[in-house]
Amino acid sequence: MTESTSLRNQRRGLLLLSLIWIAQLAMNKHAFFCFRPKPLSSEYLVERAFPILDGFSISVAQPRRQTIDLSVSPSTTALPEPRSELTLTINPGYDPAKEPLILLTQDTQRLRSLLAETKRLRDISIANSEPGTQSAYTWTLPYQFRPDATILSPVPQDLRHAHRPLHELLSTAAAGTSTPASDAYDISVIREDWIRSQVRARCCALASEGQQTSLRMRIGTFNVNGKLPSQDLAAWVQPQTQGHPVLENWKFIPPLPEVSPFELEVSTTRPLDVAMSDLTVTDKNDKDGPSVKGSVETPTPSISVDSDVMVAHGGDENAAQEVFDVSHTHGNSNEVKKATTILQGDSDLIVLGFQELDLSAGALLYSTETTREDAWFGAAMAGLGEKAEHYVKLVSKQLVGMLLLVIVKRSLRGSFSQIQTASVGAGIMGLMGNKGATALRLVFTPEPTPQASSPRSVVLTFVNSHLAAFDEMYEKRNADFYDLSKRLAFDSTLPLGDYDDRGAAPSLRSVPLNVYQSDVLFWLGDLNYRLNLPDSDVRTLLTRKQDRAWNVPELLKYDQLNTAMRTRSAFANFKEFPITHLPSYRYGTGLLADSLGYDLKRKPAWTDRILHMCSYTAYVKQLGYRSHTEVTMSDHRPVSADLNLYVPVVDSAALDEHAHALWMGVANIEQPHMAPQLAVEPTIVEFGKIRYKHPDRKVVRVENTGKIASTFRFISLDSSGDTHPRWLRVEPVAALVPAGEHVDIILSVDVCDSEAATLNREDAQLDCLLILHTSLGKDHFVAVSGIWERTCFATSLQRLVRMTAPVRSLKKPQLVSEDQAATAPKELTRLVSWLMNYAAEEDDLFFFPGELTWVSTFQESLDTGADLPKPSGNNKSVLSLSAAQCLLQFLASLPDALAPPFLHVQCAGVSNRDEAFELLNEFLGVSVNVWIAVTSFLHFICQQKSSSDNARRAERLGV
Repeated sequence: MTESTSLRNQRRGLLLLSLIWIAQLAMNKHAFFCFRPKPLSSEYLVERAFPILDGFSISVAQPRRQTIDLSVSPSTTALPEPRSELTLTINPGYDPAKEPLILLTQDTQRLRSLLAETKRLRDISIANSEPGTQSAYTWTLPYQFRPDATILSPVPQDLRHAHRPLHELLSTAAAGTSTPASDAYDISVIREDWIRSQVRARCCALASEGQQTSLRMRIGTFNVNGKLPSQDLAAWVQPQTQGHPVLENWKFIPPLPEVSPFELEVSTTRPLDVAMSDLTVTDKNDKDGPSVKGSVETPTPSISVDSDVMVAHGGDENAAQEVFDVSHTHGNSNEVKKATTILQGDSDLIVLGFQELDLSAGALLYSTETTREDAWFGAAMAGLGEKAEHYVKLVSKQLVGMLLLVIVKRSLRGSFSQIQTASVGAGIMGLMGNKGATALRLVFTPEPTPQASSPRSVVLTFVNSHLAAFDEMYEKRNADFYDLSKRLAFDSTLPLGDYDDRGAAPSLRSVPLNVYQSDVLFWLGDLNYRLNLPDSDVRTLLTRKQDRAWNVPELLKYDQLNTAMRTRSAFANFKEFPITHLPSYRYGTGLLADSLGYDLKRKPAWTDRILHMCSYTAYVKQLGYRSHTEVTMSDHRPVSADLNLYVPVVDSAALDEHAHALWMGVANIEQPHMAPQLAVEPTIVEFGKIRYKHPDRKVVRVENTGKIASTFRFISLDSSGDTHPRWLRVEPVAALVPAGEHVDIILSVDVCDSEAATLNREDAQLDCLLILHTSLGKDHFVAVSGIWERTCFATSLQRLVRMTAPVRSLKKPQLVSEDQAATAPKELTRLVSWLMNYAAEEDDLFFFPGELTWVSTFQESLDTGADLPKPSGNNKSVLSLSAAQCLLQFLASLPDALAPPFLHVQCAGVSNRDEAFELLNEFLGVSVNVWIAVTSFLHFICQQKSSSDNARRAERLGV
């Protein structure tokens, strides 16, 4: 489009770009540019530019003063409505001294387009806000790659990014579509991953050599339902003693004697002194010397560096206790070991999260009132008993009803620094404080050692949240989680740039850090996830005490949080210790409670949870996870987790130097004058016969024959995005190869149920072509082939009963019509008949596994129609156990469960024969026959011995 010079000189252009990379944050920022035309030229000059940071805004209003004219060309079609002038005010926000830029326009049509496009781009930014998400525009990839090693940043890598597979972080590429832009981006991602893997290996090596420290932690969550403390919290705030040979049989804090208030001034002896006075302690510096009665060594912190106990036993707390050799006999040294073990078991750090601290009307608003916080802190310290004098409050953060409290051993107070807090309301209108989260960020620095004079610190973050209530609010809880993840942020002062040539320090700036920019993240609280089961079914399974060990895991299959984590709808990549305790919510009293104490109006659920996510810079070993039913002041029961945090003690300067050296060794991959050169061998891989659950592997070597480091990745043949079929595993899918070195790619097949179900219906000949793409180089091709051996395993019952012969005896399976189908699969009836003939008297049937070679033999016989192996000599027991294991595998591999999933809970609650037959009416016809065959066999084997043996065997099989 042409225009006059005068009009063109009056125009201004606006452009938003995402080109700024802040290495310390490992995140992109946007920039705003205003262009004006260069006089007597077709070029444009940048008139104004500033980054889009917190506080940046664009507003539209009626003009009030003279502004820069953004009038349009006369050729522009005018709107039918009256023309009006509008001002765009662009406020940088990051610097109060910067004047806002004010522009004038009459083009309301294009203004609408600008605002609509801004909203669209904002929605894309929100959708792609998780670190590692691909940009929707490939042309921006060159601007997104890292200009230096972000592992040297003082800010930890975002845990969401760290836990994503490498191939998910790479650009979207297929054969013939790779560009230099996408290759440059992939190089930066793969190189960063390689450097981190090398540093990780260095840290693991140092930890294995004993250069690590351990921090024992006690984390608890408690919805107090607006109550003030009225019970002893010792069970909740102190480490578990259940199962401990010393702590269960010896009370460190004895009970107080009944004393009249008038006798208090007479009794001046502390109960702890009385309990300890009988201990005889041997001087640790004189093993054979005289003992001193009534004295105890000063307790040392349980955090330790170069701990021989922890290193020798791989950090196993139980193994560590064995070193103390605690016995139950009486004697001087035995008592010392008792005291030492108890001190070792104390928590170094206690983190307590409270919800519903205040249910008053004021709880809907933000408040600075700390009365309830003080009360609960006092109750927690009282729960520590005599040990409280060794602890001190480190930090707390309260948001109305939510309180996060951290208590630390006095001796470790100096190990924590840079303490920061944050809070976000997510209640009514998404802002009120009745729901939301509080968060704390701590930097933990291990004690210096001769090998590490300045140990590298780790960042610990704790989030205490209260999410939306009620069974039907599952999606709202997931949305709350993502909202809190986005809005929770800490202010941190970071240097921008490096020291200049004169040695001047870089400037500092306060920047936001999210909760995932941590080495370890703990997320606890009343997450409010419920059970997707009817109330009556939940209570039936919970009240059957003899089956509770099985019923609790069965109930957890319907837990909404487990579903969210499994489907990655929320809390993806978080870990939770296996739950063995009963639901912590909702308890009632009196006539409104059932036999277990649960409120009759609310369905029981595991609403109170403790999760964690960890980077490679630390290791979390959880020791216990339980609820505390003895604390009954609320309709929730408090939940606690005991864990050990292991941190490698690495000198910070040495590690940074190591990472920098790694970076410098591979920083020249993008050199334009040096082409990458990779050799791939072999390029044809044949697996031969591929069988169900028979793993096989081949190796393809990629060697760097060039002079610079090179990266490669596998790409898909088309736009489907799949680089290889599901029956094949490729590891790694992308890698960096230093000059003169090689990487072995493992191609493996291990066909399990889901893959076998698909392969059983397809052609037996398996072929695929792998495309190995060299970044900024050429592609290599690897042909992979194999022959699938069909199997009756992972085949539907409806298909098996229609087969005319064993699945592998025919080149192509032939199916008869449904009216000619068998009543049950021949494979199943053969296996059950064998077990009835040879294994009926085997006591350990179904309780111990057989030998894999014999299990494989049974599988092969069922697939080919060959005779099943017969017992001979002393192998009857082994064959029986192997056949039983084969039967279990057959049933477990069925694509469709024998009992429909919606009937699982009802099946578990069946108590008599009539109820069982009523449920069978809901089964498919062939499933009923298989069910009857299996249960008839179980009934048969329970009748083979005396009545007492029968009852015992039936009970074992029933569990």
